[in-house]
Amino acid sequence: MPPMPVYYVGKGTQFGVLDQFDGTDPSVYEAARERLSGSATLEELAGQRAAEGGLSEADVQHFKEHWLKSWWKGKHVDQVLRAGIVKALDTAMANEEHGLLPIEALWVCAQEDVFQVYVNQGPHQVTVIVYTPPPEEYPSDPRTLDEKIWVVKARDDFDGDIPGPITRLNPAGEWPVLIERQLKHVAGAS
Repeated sequence: MPPMPVYYVGKGTQFGVLDQFDGTDPSVYEAARERLSGSATLEELAGQRAAEGGLSEADVQHFKEHWLKSWWKGKHVDQVLRAGIVKALDTAMANEEHGLLPIEALWVCAQEDVFQVYVNQGPHQVTVIVYTPPPEEYPSDPRTLDEKIWVVKARDDFDGDIPGPITRLNPAGEWPVLIERQLKHVAGAS
């Protein structure tokens, strides 16, 4: 995640790992549901995922140190994330009308003092939104990677402080100034 003046929306590697739930193999969903219902901590499960090639060791360390320990103390992150992912799996597997649904997860970070997981069942996928307050302290790393997410919005004063190109969408002189930009996340720490 690049500097976050007010909010952040992204996926990064932490939630990109949920792309394995692509709606094609029920055994992948069932195995994940079983692991999440077991006694292993999320930290241990992330370590297992790294061993299988889904996360790097840096991703696991970041998840352990920041997500589970330092960023949101007292917000019950482990329990809320686990329950939210289980709800998403159950929802994706229980869709009688469309069969097994893919799962798409996003992190939305805003100036709110809550840590919540929203699960939305749509006709073609289950969308998971992990909604958090801003991290107390974010690791500084100049290396950013492009997300496959774009924002279209009215330009804010802080947009020039965020790295990456900005495309103006309306003619000069029109108000508000509408822009488009591709979102980014910090390499190894999203």
